[in-house]
Amino acid sequence: MEVIRSVSPSKYLAAKRCPLSFIASKSNIWQFNPATAAAIVGTVIHRLIEWSGKSNDNEITSGQAEAKFDELLAAAEAKLAAHPVNRRLVPLSVTDSRFPEKRHSAIKASVRGPKQKRSDKPNYSSGKTLFMYEEGLMSKDGLVYGEIDKLVDGPHGLTIYDKKTCHVLDDEGYVKDEYRMQLLLYAGLVYEDMGKVADRLVLVDRDDRETDIRFEFQEVLDAMTVASRWLTALNKKIQLTPSVGQLLYLAQPSQDACRFCPARVACPAYWNARKELNEEWPDDVEFVVDSFLRLGNGGMLVKSRPLSLGRTIRVFPEFIEYQPALGLIEAGSRIRVTDVKTTGLQRTLTKRSVVYIIKS
Repeated sequence: MEVIRSVSPSKYLAAKRCPLSFIASKSNIWQFNPATAAAIVGTVIHRLIEWSGKSNDNEITSGQAEAKFDELLAAAEAKLAAHPVNRRLVPLSVTDSRFPEKRHSAIKASVRGPKQKRSDKPNYSSGKTLFMYEEGLMSKDGLVYGEIDKLVDGPHGLTIYDKKTCHVLDDEGYVKDEYRMQLLLYAGLVYEDMGKVADRLVLVDRDDRETDIRFEFQEVLDAMTVASRWLTALNKKIQLTPSVGQLLYLAQPSQDACRFCPARVACPAYWNARKELNEEWPDDVEFVVDSFLRLGNGGMLVKSRPLSLGRTIRVFPEFIEYQPALGLIEAGSRIRVTDVKTTGLQRTLTKRSVVYIIKS
């Protein structure tokens, strides 16, 4: 079992909702670690922004950013193409419905002027904003680490920017709590490292819109204190617990916490919560296979035992090659399928679906 020694602010927030996703353990589920197009494109974007900040080039032009984005995208697609399940996502420009907007926004965010070294003093007389890009900051207690997308130190003070590949506001129009906390932690890391108090905290969404976060400096200090205490307590609890099963009570399954969690298929707390809590859970299903039939069109029909009210799952022929587990199932196999489409008693696999076989 691996103890959480330090996590980034965003990972700290995820861990706070579901600590089990950060505990290393062997899964009893046969799987191929499926990915999503949005997640892969998001990784490419963050690597592009990171490259822009760390590049030794004095400036990054739009042409350079475009070339680097395409290079990173090609590398990501090559890796996907070699994967038995994830190759269904190639090309990402097609499988990610918001690809054009994301690409444009990422390139725009990566274009920058001359760097300023951390030791340099801002030259306010020029009237120009000076950009600062950090390698990454660690809290003094070694528990919280963050790589800030962009710091701007200019005539209007110090601004911390964080780029997101999704919406930053909730359904009621407020900044999502986890993003607000993340920027407060970034401000805390900057204060510890540089001794400077941020004047602005800014979220940049996938449409390149900027949202300012109102905050008081005391909130920054409080966020760092809470993160440190929580992670210290969690580390101690994990160290003193002999098995992962005894840590299930730490999990807090919910629609928001579990929907995009890649570990949910192997999480007992998630599957138990689906039976007990009335929420709009992800469209996942678990059952024991009663029988399966190869269809004339090359597809497959999998029928479950009465445990699941006799429902069936239909697999269209074009999805067969992306589901290696289908070739290994047999009567009596216990399977889980994520992201299925349900119509009445009929379930259908989609391009996002993945079939897992549970090993006893």
